[in-house]
Amino acid sequence: MAKYAIGLDGGGTKTEVAMLSAQGETIYMGRLGPLNPVSYPESPAEIAKELAKFIDADCAAICAACAGVADKAKAEGVKRAMDGIFAGPVFVRTDGENSLYTALGERDGVALISGTGSICYARKGGVTARSGGRGHVLDDAGSAYAIGRDILSAVIRASDGRGEPTALSEAVFELCGTDDIATITARYTACPKSEIAALAPLISSRAEDAIAGRIEATAAEELSLMAAAVTKKLELSAPSIALMGGTLLHQPRLCALTAERIRVRVKDARCFLPMSELVDLDKERERLEKELAKNRGFLENQRRKLSNESFVSRAPANVVATERERAEKLEALIANLEESLRQLG
Repeated sequence: MAKYAIGLDGGGTKTEVAMLSAQGETIYMGRLGPLNPVSYPESPAEIAKELAKFIDADCAAICAACAGVADKAKAEGVKRAMDGIFAGPVFVRTDGENSLYTALGERDGVALISGTGSICYARKGGVTARSGGRGHVLDDAGSAYAIGRDILSAVIRASDGRGEPTALSEAVFELCGTDDIATITARYTACPKSEIAALAPLISSRAEDAIAGRIEATAAEELSLMAAAVTKKLELSAPSIALMGGTLLHQPRLCALTAERIRVRVKDARCFLPMSELVDLDKERERLEKELAKNRGFLENQRRKLSNESFVSRAPANVVATERERAEKLEALIANLEESLRQLG
């Protein structure tokens, strides 16, 4: 085989692996486990062990861009793990540096990342600034992990009677195969953070739920604060802000809401998706419009039924009350769908 280089893009859930020829052509692409020495101290050694299965003398270099290496000692730990299987040059960079270059090349601007964790980097004239990304225990606001944690908290509070009922409860019960809160709590207390992060899409699938909407709005607000912070630190004017990471790429409503909140906080900000082909905003808009039309029809039928004096006077009081409650829920759902469409623009 001709000479090649290996690139690693590591995060809290997975590591994307690419093998590139000297001409920049992709020879191979694959996926391994997480690469984050802060959240998963053993991950550098585990990734190196997997790479050792196919790396050979034709490998010219390894470049690893991953979370958790802003600290020099952590970066050195990743390099030592790779040095153990490979005698050639090994380069270790932060995921923020990688994201800035991927999205902006050499230009100034901001990379806002929300995946399993979250972080924001900015660059101006070679000077960089950072906000967030201090780990899931104390930070990672607006990340999939934070959203998943808030979902679980809402479900527990609803079960206890401390919080409002939420459609998220049914979704979590179905996912876990049980509605026993003690069992669910035990499961998610002992699991990897990626399992909690995997709950994040539930806020999109339960878009009509008020609690899901609040969790989504909180995530968008937190992410916008991160972007505003680095913009202010570097005094960037009308910055280009790349929205990156799986959470933003695969949840269009959250992405659109985050962009809107950024534009409120950062004057003349230009938000964009470097890989926008992965997110079909038109398809999401079409889905919401169909859902809105369907539920408007349901509401119209409910209102006709409730305006029928014969039905209201003859039906049992509890049946009439149930129908009125159904109409109120439809009104709330329609309001949420209309707001979601507005956020998409």
